[in-house]
Amino acid sequence: MKRVALAALMVVTAAILVVMFRPRGGLSAGPVNAGKGGTANGQPIDIGIPYSFGYLLRNYGTKPAVIEQVRVLGVTGPIEVLGVWARRHPSGPKPYLFLAAFGFPPPDYPSKPLAEENVIPVPAPHPTDEDPTEGLQLVVGVKSTGPGVGRIRGIEVTYRVGHRRFRNSDESDGYLCAPASDYVLGGPKEASCRTDETFDKNFVDFRVPIDQQRGG
Repeated sequence: MKRVALAALMVVTAAILVVMFRPRGGLSAGPVNAGKGGTANGQPIDIGIPYSFGYLLRNYGTKPAVIEQVRVLGVTGPIEVLGVWARRHPSGPKPYLFLAAFGFPPPDYPSKPLAEENVIPVPAPHPTDEDPTEGLQLVVGVKSTGPGVGRIRGIEVTYRVGHRRFRNSDESDGYLCAPASDYVLGGPKEASCRTDETFDKNFVDFRVPIDQQRGG
C-alpha cells in the first residue's frame, strides 16, 4: 500500500512540476514592436533614489492596440520595481524618447498610470521604410534597495487588438549601481556597473483591469 501511495504522490508531483515550468508561449508578437533589445543602461545611484527606464512601443497595424499586462523581467539583486506608467510619444516638455532618467516618473517626461494610459495608437501615415513617430512609451520605475548592482532584463507586454491577444518583449537591460560614489567615473567599482549579464527568473506583473482598458 505504501508503494502505491508513493507512486501516486510522485505522479501528482510530476504533474505539478509540468504546470509550474510550462514555458510561456502560444501568442505571436503581433503588430506592436516593443524594441530590438540588446541595449544596456547603467546608472550609479544612491540607495532609495527613484529612477526610470523607458521602453517605446510602436504600432505597425491599422487598429489601436490595448495593453493588458506588462511584466518586468529578470529582477535581480538589490532593486525594487516601483511601477509601470506610460506616456504618449512624442509628448511633454522633452517630447521624444528617453532611455533612462532620474525620478519616477521623470519630471521632464510626464506619464500616467497604466489604468489611464494603455492604448498604443495607430500612427499617422508615414513612409513604409521609416518607423512611425507616434507610439506609447512605458516608464518602468525602480530604486536601489542596497549596496551592489540591481538590474532588470527588460519587459514583456501582453496586449490585444480587438479580441485577439498578442505578446512581445524588449530585452534591454537596466542596471542600478549603489552607492553612486563606488561606481561613478574614478570610483573603485567604476568598471563593474554593467559587467554581470546574468539574471534571476524573478518578475513583477502589472495588470490593467479590464474595465480600465481604454478601447481597441
